[in-house]
Amino acid sequence: MTFGRHYIMVGLVLTSGLMPAMAIERVVTFRDGTRLQLDLPPFELTLNPAEPDQPGSGLKVPLEKASQITFSEIPALKRVERINASLAQLRHEQFAVRESAALTLTKFGSGFRVMLEETLDKSFDPEIKWRLRRILKAMPVYAGDDFDRVRLGGNSYAGELAQWKIVSEYRGARIILDRKTVKSITAPDPTPDQVIYPVTTVSDRLVPLTARRIGFERKPSGELLRAGENIQRAFVDWGAVFSTSISQSYVSVSRYNIKGAGGGMSAATHEPLYEGSITIKFCTPGTAGKPAGVNFAGCWLGIVKPGGTSIIGYDVNGEEVGRVMTTKTGSQFLGVKSNVPLAMIKIVPNPEIDTNFAIDDLLFDTPTPLIGALKPLHYSVLLQDGNRISCKSIEHHNHESLTLTPGIAFAEKVVIPIRHVKSLFPPAELKQGRGNQDIAMWCRLVDGSTLLLDSSPDGQPVSRALNLSPSKLPLSSIWSSSRKMQAAPEGLSIPKGGAAIIMRSDPLYLTGYKLGNGKFTGKRPDGATVNYSYKRLPTIWIKEKAAYTDPAGIIELIDGQRINFGKNCLAKSCKVAHKGVEIRLGENQHISNPESHAVTLNYSVIRSVHFK
Repeated sequence: MTFGRHYIMVGLVLTSGLMPAMAIERVVTFRDGTRLQLDLPPFELTLNPAEPDQPGSGLKVPLEKASQITFSEIPALKRVERINASLAQLRHEQFAVRESAALTLTKFGSGFRVMLEETLDKSFDPEIKWRLRRILKAMPVYAGDDFDRVRLGGNSYAGELAQWKIVSEYRGARIILDRKTVKSITAPDPTPDQVIYPVTTVSDRLVPLTARRIGFERKPSGELLRAGENIQRAFVDWGAVFSTSISQSYVSVSRYNIKGAGGGMSAATHEPLYEGSITIKFCTPGTAGKPAGVNFAGCWLGIVKPGGTSIIGYDVNGEEVGRVMTTKTGSQFLGVKSNVPLAMIKIVPNPEIDTNFAIDDLLFDTPTPLIGALKPLHYSVLLQDGNRISCKSIEHHNHESLTLTPGIAFAEKVVIPIRHVKSLFPPAELKQGRGNQDIAMWCRLVDGSTLLLDSSPDGQPVSRALNLSPSKLPLSSIWSSSRKMQAAPEGLSIPKGGAAIIMRSDPLYLTGYKLGNGKFTGKRPDGATVNYSYKRLPTIWIKEKAAYTDPAGIIELIDGQRINFGKNCLAKSCKVAHKGVEIRLGENQHISNPESHAVTLNYSVIRSVHFK
C-alpha cells in the first residue's frame, strides 16, 4: 500500500567523546508531558527506506539539521505489516480467517485509520465494507498514524526509529532519553521571548509533524460527510467545536475545493455561504464542555485576498494572543504557533477587502487541559524558564528547594530551587468537592485575597480555608455567594467602623455593622436598621480602597478561593510539602500571635500554586 509520503527506517547512533561546547540545544517532550530544554550530545539519524521497492542506500541526518523528531509509542512497521496482512485476509474464503483478521485490525489498527479508510473506499465487497465500518466505529479515534517522523529542512519523513539511547544532564540529575520516555525532540523556538509566531506555509518547521488534521470529508467515526451537513459538534472527539458569527446559521460542509489543500470538501458558514467569521474552540477530546488548549492551529483558506482574512488566537481568558493575515489571492495556508495555550482561534474576514472564505485541512496539536496537571495522577511543576516537569511526588528538600520524583523514569530525582518554580498543579485525582455545604458569602481581604465564608451551626460565619472568623480577617468587602461583587464607585468615603452598601448608583452608608445569627445587620446614619440574610447580601464595602500589593504568590483552590501570600499579605509565606502547602499568617491588628496561626491546605482542595 502506498501512503503518499517518504517512509523510512531510522537508525540512531550516539557520538561520544565530544567537547561540551559542541552540545546541541533541543527541547525534549517526554511521554508524561514533561518538557525540558536540554543540551544533547551530537548524534546522527540513519534514514533507510521502509518499503521494499525503495532504494536501499541510507541518509545520514545530523541532529542539528533536524528541526523535529517525533517517536511513536510502539514501533510502527511490524504493525503495518500485520495490518496489511489482516486487510488481505478479509477476502479469505474461510469465515474464521476473516473474523480473526477483523479482530486483529480492531486491536492493532488504532493510529492507522488512513490504511483502513483507503481500503474501505476502494473495496467493492459488501462484507469487507461492513467489517471495516464496524472496526472504524469501535476503534479509538486518532487523527494521524503511529509512525516516527523527522523534519529535515523543508521535507518530512515517516517510518520507524531503531532502538536508541542518549544520556544527558539536567540540574545535576542524569537524564535518560529513549523511545520509552521521549515523545519528541525539537529545535527551540527561533526567538524564545516571542509569544506567538505567524505561519504561512504548511511545510514550516513550526507546524507539528503529528498535528491532527480535519479534512471535512469524514467524521472521526469514519462516516462520510455530506455537503451542507452541520459540523459544529462533529469533531468533538478530536477536540474541536465550530461556530459561526452569523446568527441562525451554522458551520457546514462545502463542495468548494481549495487549491493547495488535500482536496475534496471544505467548511464554511452555511447561510449566507462563505460569509461571517468562524470560531474554533478546543476542548478535551470527547468532552465539549471541558475547555482545552493547543500550541499550534492552522488551516488552508480559500476565496481570499491579501489582507482580507485573519486567523486570531485567544488564551483561556479570551484575550487575543496574536494573529496572522492572508498575503495571497485565491488560497493560502495560515497558522499560529503560540507559547501561550490557545483556547480558541477565530477566522475573521475584513469586510472592506473580502467577506468570503472557506477552510480545509485544519491542523492542530493534541488539545491539553488549560489549567491543571499534565497527567491526572501526577503533579505538574512549571518553571520560570518555561520548562515543565510531571512528577509522582514532591518533597520539601529544605527551605529553598523542592525534590521532584519524575512521573516517567528518565531520572530518579530532580532538585529545583523554589525561586525557579512558577506554578504547581496537584494531580486531578486528588481533587475533592465540598458536597452541598451551605455557602454563606464571599469576602475580599485588603491584600486582594478572595475567601469563602461558611455559615457555622451558631450562625457565625467562618473562613473555609483559614478557619478564622471575619473579626480576625482584614476585610475589604463582602457579598453573597449567589451574587457578583460590585466594584466600589469613585469617591466612596466609608465612615470609620462603618460600611457602604453598593446596590444602586449611590451607595448606602452605614455607621456600624455586625455579622451573626445568619444575617448582616447595619445601622444607617438616621438610626434605621438594615438586615440581610447571608444568601441575600449585596456587595458591602468595608474599606473604600483596598491596599492591594503585588504578592509573592497566589494559591488557587478548586472552589474558586484565591489566597495571596507575601510580605504585605495576611499569609506571609507558603511552604510546599509532600501532602499540601503550609500557610503562615502574619501579625496584624486582628491576629496578635501569628505563630499559632499556621494553616495546612491539602492538595485535594488546591487547583494551583503560583509564584512570582
